[in-house]
Amino acid sequence: MLATIGLVIGFGSSSNLAAAYGIAVSTTMVFTTLLAYIVARHRWGWNPFACVGLTLTLLLLMVDLAFFGANLIKIEHGGGNEALLSEGHDGMFRWRTLLFAFLARNAARPTTFFSIPTRRVMEIGSQIEM
Repeated sequence: MLATIGLVIGFGSSSNLAAAYGIAVSTTMVFTTLLAYIVARHRWGWNPFACVGLTLTLLLLMVDLAFFGANLIKIEHGGGNEALLSEGHDGMFRWRTLLFAFLARNAARPTTFFSIPTRRVMEIGSQIEM
C-alpha cells in the first residue's frame, strides 16, 4: 500500500498518472492482438493467409496502433515512469514462482481428482517434486 501511495505521489498529478495508464493500456491492446493472431495461427490451425483471420488481425492492429501512437506523446508527461519502475524488478516472476509452488504442493493427482482407476491411466510427461 505504501508503494502505491508513493507511486501516486511520484507522478505528481492525476494527468501524469492518466498518461501512464493510457500508454499501459494501449501497449497491452497491441500485444493482445498480436498474441491472439499467434494463437489462432498455431493453436487453432488457421491458415496464415486466410482472409478472415489476417483481415481481422490487421483491422484490430490498425486501431490498436492508432491508440498506441496517440499515447506516445504522453511519455514526456509521466508516461515513461512505469517503464522505469518495472526495470530490474522480478516481482511478477517471483509471484508466479510462488503461486506455481503453492499449486504444485496442494494439487491432487489427476486419477484421484477425476476418480479414474489407476490401472486405466497412462501418464506421460515429467513430474516435479517441490
